[in-house]
Amino acid sequence: MTLIGHGTEICTSTTRPSTAAEGLMIYETDTNKILVNSSATSTPSWVEVSDLDSSYGLTDGFYSAVKNVVQGSDSTATTITSTTMTDIGLSVSITPSSATNKVLVMAWVPVQSFRETDTNNGGLRLVRGSTAITAAAGVMNGSTGGTVAGLTASRSVITLMYLDSPATTSSTTYKVQGQVDIAANNSSLIAQIQNTPSYIIAMEVVV
Repeated sequence: MTLIGHGTEICTSTTRPSTAAEGLMIYETDTNKILVNSSATSTPSWVEVSDLDSSYGLTDGFYSAVKNVVQGSDSTATTITSTTMTDIGLSVSITPSSATNKVLVMAWVPVQSFRETDTNNGGLRLVRGSTAITAAAGVMNGSTGGTVAGLTASRSVITLMYLDSPATTSSTTYKVQGQVDIAANNSSLIAQIQNTPSYIIAMEVVV
């Protein structure tokens, strides 16, 4: 056994240490293998790094907490005048590799609301399939104050984020929906205002 630098160990024969700290990694020069001392089994043992995933039910990256990342976008302005949550056209689909993993969903949506009075706001929410996973996040009055065609206008960028537990390995679709709070006074909410792109990202996270 040769020590290099700050405790890095290189095994130079087929004789591996019978006891070693968990997580210790060695390079076995006679077999050209990299091994790590793992307690994934009941008794800590030396396991080839290349075999860790298949040996313990993991895939594509034992050391990575993020397994899969997908992004969706939409740049078509969508006008909403209903108090019922309505799809804005922004969605993304992800297929988790394990039903026990979580999915971190993030969305960035430029919006503008219009109304005859300053008492009405619009809101957006995240949805998995047909199930809402966040409450509505609203456009803040006066974030960009002004008047357009006699209507009070508020412009904002709404950011949504949620760590979801879909409990499935099937393809799962996440999307963004929007609504106005009051379906009166010429109230409306425009997502992707002036065709400015919005984005949604889904990341599978190992837990």
